[in-house]
Amino acid sequence: MKNIDIEYEKKFLKDLIASLKYLKKNDGVKMEQVGRLSTAISQELKCESDELFFAGYYANIGLLMLESITSKQAYLTNKREMELLHHHVYYSAEFVQKRGFIRSAEIIKNHHEKPNGMGYFAIPNKDKDAAIINIADEFVGLSSHNQLRPPIVREMAIKYALEEYQRSSIFTYDEVDIIQKTLTSYYDKISSIGT
Repeated sequence: MKNIDIEYEKKFLKDLIASLKYLKKNDGVKMEQVGRLSTAISQELKCESDELFFAGYYANIGLLMLESITSKQAYLTNKREMELLHHHVYYSAEFVQKRGFIRSAEIIKNHHEKPNGMGYFAIPNKDKDAAIINIADEFVGLSSHNQLRPPIVREMAIKYALEEYQRSSIFTYDEVDIIQKTLTSYYDKISSIGT
């Protein structure tokens, strides 16, 4: 992160989210919620950094490139569309890399990978920062209204978001407990959006 004006970048991010919330409400809200939750988790775990902050907020900006797929009214069944949807991580990573956030790009590329290798591209993830964003992203998705269902109940959203991390070496038992408490406190903030 050479010569990046962090305060300028934070203002740019704030303005971008405000614009997205106005023009593409669901995308802007999800981007904001994943960023806020990943930031809250990193603060509670005392592992926050500028790279993780920007990766958390920009992790899904690449979905804007795939609007023809993401705007469908039903779950995707076409294998090719699913593969393309998974590529949003590359679009997002390219966006932050062009802004000078090299480490953020690496975090974003891995934010859908699981410790057991069961993520988008079957790469075992050992990156704590990517894991934080994965948990936040999944939890926000599960806890939000979508076209086909109401929010998943709190206990199940927490279970699904954390299940792969309770058996991995990425987080200690105490850290998993801290994350669980953070998710619990954020559930109502997320699930009430869109009602």
